[in-house]
Formats: sequence, C-alpha cells, structure tokens
Amino acid sequence: MAERRGARNGSGGRDPRTILTTAQQALANGRPAQVLDLLRPFESAPALARLPAPMQAAVHAFRGTARLQLGDPPAAAAAFSQAMRLDRRDAGLACSLGAALQQAGRAEDALAAFAEAERRAPGLAQAAYGRGVVLHGLGRFPEAADALAEAIRRDPNHLPAHENRAIALAAAGREAEADAAWRDGLATQPSGSPGHRRLAAGLARHLAATGRAEAALPWFAAARDGGPPMVEGLAGSEAAALLEAGRPADAAALLSAPAQAPSADAELLSLLGAALLADGRPEQALPMLQRAIGLDPGHRGAQLHAGHARQALGDLAAAETHHRAALRDDPSWPPAVIGLATVLQEAGDDEAATEMFDRAAAAAPEQAQLRWNRALHDLLCGRYAAGWDGYVSRWQVPDFPTPAQETGLPAWNGDDPAGRHLFVWPEQGPGDEIMFASCLPDLLAAGAEVTLQTGPRLAPLFARSFPGLRVTTAANPPPSATAALPIGDLPRHYRQREADFPARPAFLAADRQAVADWRARWRDAGGAGGAIVGLSWRGGVTPGERRRRGATLEDWSPVLRLPGLVWVNMQYGADAAARFAAAAEIYGMTVVDGPDPAGDLDELAAAVAATDAVASMANTLVHLAGGLGRPCLAVVPAAPSWRWQRARLDSPWYPTARLVRQGQDEAWPQVMSRAADILSGLLRDGRAAAEEPDDER
Repeated sequence: MAERRGARNGSGGRDPRTILTTAQQALANGRPAQVLDLLRPFESAPALARLPAPMQAAVHAFRGTARLQLGDPPAAAAAFSQAMRLDRRDAGLACSLGAALQQAGRAEDALAAFAEAERRAPGLAQAAYGRGVVLHGLGRFPEAADALAEAIRRDPNHLPAHENRAIALAAAGREAEADAAWRDGLATQPSGSPGHRRLAAGLARHLAATGRAEAALPWFAAARDGGPPMVEGLAGSEAAALLEAGRPADAAALLSAPAQAPSADAELLSLLGAALLADGRPEQALPMLQRAIGLDPGHRGAQLHAGHARQALGDLAAAETHHRAALRDDPSWPPAVIGLATVLQEAGDDEAATEMFDRAAAAAPEQAQLRWNRALHDLLCGRYAAGWDGYVSRWQVPDFPTPAQETGLPAWNGDDPAGRHLFVWPEQGPGDEIMFASCLPDLLAAGAEVTLQTGPRLAPLFARSFPGLRVTTAANPPPSATAALPIGDLPRHYRQREADFPARPAFLAADRQAVADWRARWRDAGGAGGAIVGLSWRGGVTPGERRRRGATLEDWSPVLRLPGLVWVNMQYGADAAARFAAAAEIYGMTVVDGPDPAGDLDELAAAVAATDAVASMANTLVHLAGGLGRPCLAVVPAAPSWRWQRARLDSPWYPTARLVRQGQDEAWPQVMSRAADILSGLLRDGRAAAEEPDDER
C-alpha cells in the first residue's frame, strides 16, 4: 500500500505536504542544504507533475529560496521564474525573483520583476523596496531614495527601507536629508530594541563617514546599549570614530577584548595598532601589527602603521621595509609614500626623500598631508620659497595641533600692508610663536597697523618687545582690523630667501629690572664667581620626538663637569628639579634657583637674559634665548626638526645660537663632548665682548 501511495505522489512514500512543511521549517532555521535534500523526490518532471499546481509552485519557490541562501542567484532566479508561471497571483514570488535577478547582476530584469510584483499587488511595500535596492545598485541614487520613501509610506515600520533610503540619500550627496532619514527610522523603533540599535549603528557610521566623529559617538553607544552588536564590525567603526575624535586611548580600550578573540582579523588588529600608536604606545602597537601582518601580509594599513611604530622605536631599517611593503600594490599610495619619505629623511637621505615626495605629488597633488610633509622637508633642506608655499596646507591636516581661527575677516594675501590694520593670531606652541614673531618688525616696517593676539604667558614679553603694535589675549579682532593671518604665515612673505633673514642679534626685550634682580639674586646665592648657564637637557612632546631628543642628564656629563660654572635649571617637567638636584650632587655643580620653566614666560625670559649663556636641547628655551640674543648652545638630534635645517651649525633665525649636531648613530655622550668645547668657546667669547671698551664694540 505504501509503495502504491509513493508511486502516486512521487515522493518515495512521504506525504508531499509533510515534505513541504518540513522544508519551510528548514528554510526558517537557515538550513538550505537540507531543503534541497527534502525536495529531491520532486526533481524529475513526472514526479513534480503529479503534484497540484500550487504545490509545484511551492517546490520551485522553496528551491529558489534555498539556492539564494546558498549563494547561487542564477539558479534561484530560474526556480522563481518557474514558480511564477505556475502561480500568477503571488506578488511575493515576483519580489523573490527580483531579488535573485538583482544578485545575479541582471538589474533591468530585476526591475521588471518588481514591476510585476506591483501589478500583482498594488501598494506592496516590498515591491517598492526591492526597486529601490536595484536602483541604488545602478547608481541612480535619487530614484532609489524616492522608491524607498514609497516603501516607507506603504509600511512606516519597514526597517530596511529606512536604512537603505538614508544610505541612498547620502550617496546622492544629500547629507542633511540622510541625517533626517536615519532619525525618522529611529523614531519608528522602540529605544533599545534590535531595530533601534541597528539604525543607531547606521546613523553613527554615517556621521563618522561625513567627518562628524564626535557626534557619532553617542549613537555608537546607543547601538551597543547593553545588547550584542546588530551590525558586523561595529567595534571597529566606533574605534575609528574615537581615533578621529582624538581619543586613541578609548579606541584602544574598546578593541582590546575583541583583539584577544581567535576570530580577530587583520583589519581589527591593524586598527588597534593604530590606536595604540596614536596614544603614544608604539611598543604595544607593534605586536598587534605583527599579528595583523601574519594574518594578511598584504594588509597595507598594518604595514603602514608597523612602519610608523618601528620609526617611533628608532628602527629605521625595519620601518623602511614596512613602508615599502605597504607600497607593493600601489607605489603611489600617499600615506605610505609620506611614511617612507619621512623615514628616509630621518635617516639623512634627503635626496631619496625628495624623490619619494615628488612621486607622491605626481599621483596626488592636492593631498593635504602630502603637501604639509613635503613643505617641512623643503624647509629642512633650506628651500624656503617652496616650503612656505606648502606650509599653508597645515590647516587641512587632521592632526595639526591648533585649529584654524575664525576671525570673520578676509585673509591677508601678502599685498601691500601699508595703511592696513592686520590682526595676527597665534598657532602651535610658544617656541614657534617666538620664531615667527621675528617677522613682526618686517610687517611693521612695511607700514601696517598690527594687533597681535597671543596667550597670557607671552603677552607681556611681546608687548615690551614690539611697542609698535597692540598685543591682546582676546580672540576677537578689533573693529578697525581689515584682514587677518596666522602668525605662521609671516615667513611666507618675509623669509623667502636666506638673505631675507636679518642679522640683528635680538628681537625680544626682557624686563630690565627683572634681569637685574635675577643677577643680584644669583650673586647673593653664591654665583658671583662663575659664568651663569641655564640648562635644559631634553625636549619633545610626542613619543618620537622624546626619543630623538631624549638625552639624559648623565649624557650631559661632559658639559656639566666644566669647571667654574654656575648652573640654573630651566628644564620643564614634573621630575626635572629633583633630577637636577641629584646631578648637582654627583657632578659637584654649583647651582642657583631659577623661575619655574613651565610658568611665567616673561619671568623666564628675564632669567634667560640674566645668564651668560644657555645650553639646551633644541626646544622652546632655544627660541627664547635666541630671540633675546643670548649666547646659546643648541643640541640638535640626528633627525632634526625643519626649524634647524640640515648640517649647518648656525641658525638663520637666531644669530647668537650655535648648533651641535648629533651624527647618525652617534651616542649622546660623544655629542656632549663636542658641546662642552663649544660652550666653553661661547662663554670665552662672551667674556671678551663684555671686557671690550664701549668705543670698540
């Protein structure tokens, strides 16, 4: 009896309805291969023909859905087409066919299928949604957004329609409408629900992608909201936004747990490495980046960041290897070209570095980071005109330390300033402000009226030094100002050539009474018998700069052992005073107290002016001493800042400065042995000048 029943229904004795019910359950549970096994009894045409037409259509529909889940859209489309020929009323079949055709790359046929779905069921939200998805794939973003808006009108709670409409609007360049579309979708979902968290993730990514990382962060938090992530890779997207928002420590903390999982991929590990690197932890970043490269040697981001980490740790040969690996597939990729050029530059190969910058400029002439790094390289090499022209790109560099100031005034473009009132605003740190301020006398001599904005620490010193201008700490320009410029733009107009640097020994003026007071105080404290020297033995803010300029007091021992000197601590830092006192005990130095180097700069200027000389790692103290015209020994690392150029032993900015340069692979004690000789010469020359009769000076 069972065999006869099997012969009649063609299903091997099983009830076709049971088979189809089981297949439907298997599809719902994500088991498409099982579905195809279940439907095997109906593969032959005679067996299928024994079923009623609606059941035949169901067999084709289930088979099509299974094929689609298994990644075979052409076979799925063929199955759905057969189902539609058997069932001419089911609009869902037409939608399924449209989805399969779209995935098979047959967009126009897919649009026809969704049009058939509309004909079968006018007002069907899924038909409008499918049409919108196909139009988006064709790059017809405004039409896609309209179709998806129609799907939402038909079904206001259609979450994928809200999601894809926002994406289409963003692709169409309609950013504000995309913002609103994400928020409209969020309003349809209960707070904290899976749908709300999914749309919150979409809005967060949209905001981050449009340069609004800070605004994205609350939405990333809402996307997490105590539940599992609804969007793949969300932690990586949030970490990237945290990095963009200047919070690398938070980005690293977010990725630390996922990075320990066996499933961690090269992208996540590379991002964690980048976060640790940005947080000043290259020694922790490198193992993450090595893991990423182990998983994917061709991951250029991991190779790039590994190059930066190696450079920060002082391994220039390995850094070069990583940057060249990052360039393997695209020899003109700007980030890696810049990275390689800076490594070559630090290694002292300026010719090769220039060649790399030229290569990158040919491929991406408007890339801001490239133009900025090239400008610094040109200035390092003494190519002033080209360097200052590129220096203006600093405001387009994401990690530039100070933002451009909005003054409401037109920018001064270098035309004749005579009779004009210019507002000059500050940028970067005190050392750069002092250096750029050396151009203010040129601007005043050209006939400009100048209001100079600066911080409270520099305001008294600048007001005394430049009596022909008005100094303010207020960010708002005066009503009579007609144009504005950052102080770092002045050299572009007044330092185009070496000959443009004036020979004047000083441009800053310390408080004379304060200078006399410091002299008297040091004399009374036992410093009357020897030359007084201010000392700052290290410099640098970033880990890389601290490594390059990280000499210790012990390294300075050849200088500190010079006989007959009186030392003043001018090193900033929480531990500086204690280290200085300990060194005084070890080396038998005569020391006197000075001002807080991190405090009042006007008081520090007076103390510097009261010394016979200053010995310092190349840092703010050198700028201050040079601006005041004091004899200054400046120790410059093997990889110098552009401010000190390459090879030369003097500074065009500060005629009284003498540079002692570290050679490649030269240890600091060797450098300091030479520094001791040069400092002795500076002091000897200073004493000789002081003993000259007035009429001979």
